[in-house]
Parts: sequence; structure tokens; C-alpha cells
Amino acid sequence: MNRIIAQAVIIFFIMAQFLCTGTGAALAEEKANPTENIVMTKVADIIKNLSGSIGATGGEPYRIVVMPFESSGEESGKMQLGKAVSEIMVVLLSKDGKFSVIERDKLSKVMEELKLGMSGLIDSTSASQVGKVLGAQGIMTGTVSDAGMFINVSARIVDVETAQVKAASFAEIEKNSVISVAKNYIIIPTKNSFTAAAMAIVPGLGQFYTGNKAKGKFFAVTEFAALTVFITARLIGDADYAEYERIGLDTKNTDPAYLDTMNSYFASADSYYNVSNISLVVFGALWGYSIFDAIISVDKYNEKVRPEVKMSLNGHGADMRLGVAYRF
Repeated sequence: MNRIIAQAVIIFFIMAQFLCTGTGAALAEEKANPTENIVMTKVADIIKNLSGSIGATGGEPYRIVVMPFESSGEESGKMQLGKAVSEIMVVLLSKDGKFSVIERDKLSKVMEELKLGMSGLIDSTSASQVGKVLGAQGIMTGTVSDAGMFINVSARIVDVETAQVKAASFAEIEKNSVISVAKNYIIIPTKNSFTAAAMAIVPGLGQFYTGNKAKGKFFAVTEFAALTVFITARLIGDADYAEYERIGLDTKNTDPAYLDTMNSYFASADSYYNVSNISLVVFGALWGYSIFDAIISVDKYNEKVRPEVKMSLNGHGADMRLGVAYRF
């Protein structure tokens, strides 16, 4: 009997340890991602400002449609930060009892029927028209624009009945934080190693393909310079050697000045040939390394945009996000 009790106590402690470890790991993961918390807090502040302006009090939920935000700027456009921020908006609005978010697939069908694009570029009149078809009270549009190390997020809600902007809000968020979080909410196309290597045959183009413009310019300029030096030195060397051969036809001339001139042409041709050979080696090394670097850059780029599978515990139970990237 005592042995059974002892075994039960041991099993109890093992289960308790397992549960505590699992919960602790989940909570640790939640705390270990301050970047996402920062982004969520900033977007939540925008929603708070908007809800106060439109008078959403938590009684009857305010029916709203969220359009994909426009991405303004090179990096925001490449990483689709506008679309990512709008997706985060949808997630937070759906958890806010003051709002009722109309499903995105319904929005897509209406936009297609009205022959409007899903890029986020939409005026107030078109927004009102979309909202009326979907039975919404308001429609949210916005812009995400590059601002150095940050992005500026501008959001507004258009009243469906009046087609007037009813509320607007603005926030500045660290760009790298948004990029880090974005891959968990949207599909960002990955890059292909074969394509990068093929494009890198043209100096610098493989780096431009993966977004490394500084490296692309470096390889383009240095490889072009090395190739130019090779061609120029080769042509001058050929000209000097041709002159050396021409002078050398007079084998009976033993005049010291004549021999010095002939030898100087030979020495000059030899020097230029050495320069051209070195330039060719430098060009080949740079060209080979640029192709290798383009392939490596693809892996780094894909790692940056590749989505994560995350699961955490919160006050509403389990929250799981799954994103899938694709290659082209």
C-alpha cells in the first residue's frame, strides 16, 4: 500500500514538472519576443485612437472592412509591409469586442466585381461603395511608408454612408521590427539560387536580385574596372610588341640606340602583358566570388523572410500562426 502511494506521489511530481516546464517554455517564448510585442503595441495604439474617434464603445460591434495598406517606399514595397500591417490590424481588431471585421475573402470578391485592385490604392468614394456592398459601417485604408530606420503607418476609417474620413491615426514603428514580424502574417516570395547565379553572370545583377544594391554596385564597378584594365593593357602590350617585332626585322643593325629602342618596346610590352594578366585574374576572382555571394545572399534573404510556426499561450487559450513561403 505504501509503495503504491509512493509511486502515485512520484508520478504526480513528474506530471507537475512536465506541465510547469511546458507552460514555462511557452511563457518564456512569449517574453523572449519583445520585437513582436512592440509592433503589436504600436498597432493597438492606432486602433485605440481610431475607436475613440468613431465612438466604438463596445455595445453593438462596429462592422468594418480592412483594406490592404499601400506600401510606399522601396523596402516597404519589397517586403510588403503595408499588407503585413493591415493583416496585424485584422488580427487585433478581431480580438477587440468593439469591432466586427468582415472576412477578407468576401472583400476580394467584391473588389473583383467592382473591378478595383487589392493594392490599397482606393479613394473614399470607392471605399464607401465597397463598404455598402459588404454591409459595413466603415472601411479602413492606410499607408506604410519608409522613413529611414522607421516606417510611418497612417490609417484612416472612411464612413460608408458619407464617404468621409471619420477617423485617422498615425504611428512610427522601427522598420526591422516590422520586417521581423511581417513574415508571420503574409506570404513574402523567396528567391531562387539558380536564378541568382544565372543573373550574377552579369556583374552585380545577382546582388541586385537579392536586394543587396551596395554589393551589386561594388561588383559591377570593380569587375568593369578590372575588365577595362585587362583590355586596355592587352591592346597597348600588343601595339608595343608589334613595334618590337617591326624594329627587330633589321637584324644587322647593331647601333646601341637602336637596340635600346627595341628592348624598351619589348620591356613595355612585357609590363603591359603582366598588368593585363593580373587584371584578368582579378576579374575572374571577383566574377566567381560575385556568383558565390549571390547564391549565399539568397539563403540569407530567404531566412529573413521565411515565416515561422509559433504557438503560445495567452488569456484566450492557444494562439497559433502558420505562414508558408514559395519560390519562383
